[in-house]
Amino acid sequence: MSVRETSSPRSAAHLVGLLILILLNLLVALSVVVLASELFLADRFMGPQAEDPREEPQADELVRRGYYPAAVKVDPYKQFEILQPHPVYHWFWRANEDGGFAQRNGAVTIDQGGFRGSASRIEEARASGKPLAFLLGGSAAFGYRASRDTTTITAYLNQIQSSFVFVNAGVPGWISVQERLRLQHQLVGFLPKIVISYTLFNDVERTIETLEFAKGPLQKFFGRVAPKTSYLVGSFVHERLPIVESWIRRSPTHASLESAVDKQIDTFVANQEAMYAIARKNGIRFVTVIQPMTMTHENVTLKGPYPELYQRAVRRALASDYCRQHCVDYSNIFDALMTRVQVFYEDYVEPALERSVDLKSVMFADQCHLLDAGNAIVARKLAADLKLDPANP
Repeated sequence: MSVRETSSPRSAAHLVGLLILILLNLLVALSVVVLASELFLADRFMGPQAEDPREEPQADELVRRGYYPAAVKVDPYKQFEILQPHPVYHWFWRANEDGGFAQRNGAVTIDQGGFRGSASRIEEARASGKPLAFLLGGSAAFGYRASRDTTTITAYLNQIQSSFVFVNAGVPGWISVQERLRLQHQLVGFLPKIVISYTLFNDVERTIETLEFAKGPLQKFFGRVAPKTSYLVGSFVHERLPIVESWIRRSPTHASLESAVDKQIDTFVANQEAMYAIARKNGIRFVTVIQPMTMTHENVTLKGPYPELYQRAVRRALASDYCRQHCVDYSNIFDALMTRVQVFYEDYVEPALERSVDLKSVMFADQCHLLDAGNAIVARKLAADLKLDPANP
């Protein structure tokens, strides 16, 4: 056997061993970096400063135009986007030291019970002897982008009718299952006479976003092992390397989106049916209102993504046996009133909506949130459809 023949296998084994050693050292170094990130570094970069700064000018434009009260100098809804885990509702307002949820700024108030309003409407109802009525839903019911507490849908209802005291039970981001839980675990205890579910948009949006941002097996693994680091890396890739993100995350097919939306609407209808049954058992009138959305308006030029899916969702919901009897369709409520439905955030830079335009004439702040003018119209339509007694002049 020659020297070359005996040394060749030893050289190959040595090279393989060296590569394995290098790989092990790299894995150890990476593990140390990730551990340090999880323990010490990630929290420094995961506060509000990590949010997308490109969204700020849109919200702040309302402040600059004087839409909110004069004392409001920053977006008043920012603090109400911060929710915390909740054992029943999944997430809810951040609790205070006394266990209540009261918080306020110059435009938005939450009372101790987690309802929006500058005064306790529940106490008002007890003092006046009027029956209670609740408006359930997500941020649109909450009045996200109303200029103040007195320009939400419930506030307008309390101004224009005298039959009930309306209480705002909307919470940003909630879908129909959370509405059902709040009705069951809290609202029935107040013995209201009417509960309105002002709803649907979030059920559809959440379904679409879940598919669009679905993680692969490797992303899920690292998300469990190192959640903070995975968040930071994901944010960096989203901000700086969109090509890499599009390669990692495959876009869902339109057929898969349609199937998921159909399934969610079936769940949505089941939740509405459950709320109707709970309400009826407790002597409560329950009404489902399909909320306004830009996607379902013909006279809105900038509808937002996937308008056909939202239109499909509305059609499927309204075709259900439940909705034929108990739903009111406000999804395109403004089309019958105007030939051009103005949308603030998307359209305010166009000549038709220059800075001189009065925001009192604009309906939508974005794809589902209404400005004061939109809230007022919805309130008047609700009062008429529910046949509520008008307020004394």
